[in-house]
Amino acid sequence: MKDILVSPSDIECCWEKNDACFVKMKTGKVWVCEKEHNDQITLEFILNSKKETLVELPLKRGGKYGK
Repeated sequence: MKDILVSPSDIECCWEKNDACFVKMKTGKVWVCEKEHNDQITLEFILNSKKETLVELPLKRGGKYGK
């Protein structure tokens, strides 16, 4: 599984669906991440993180992941 590092201060918004969390950056890029992060909902994890740190989020596997 691949991970991304994002700064919470660069996140415009994020929302969750049944099996994924969408993280929209201020640049317009949207990351599709795994919904759970260390047994904590991704949205709560991001919101509870300090703004000056980097957050590691696991990317969601898709149909052509790694191809």
